[in-house]
Amino acid sequence: MNHLYNAALTHYKSQELEALAVLDSYFNNPVAIPDHSNILKEVTNWTEKLNSARANLKTLEDLIKTETKPDTEVVEEE
Repeated sequence: MNHLYNAALTHYKSQELEALAVLDSYFNNPVAIPDHSNILKEVTNWTEKLNSARANLKTLEDLIKTETKPDTEVVEEE
């Protein structure tokens, strides 16, 4: 695979892992959160970041699948 694709994949994978780590911390160690008044806002913000990273990963994977498919020729039967 191409280096640019791998760099993009790594970029979005790291965003996904960061969001998972933050959400895990919020859900399992809420005492570590400095500003408890905005916890819901923080959880929704990081959930959106997680969703975005996963959507971008899927888009890249779909793009590679589409580009690596062999061209198929449609033959009409007479």
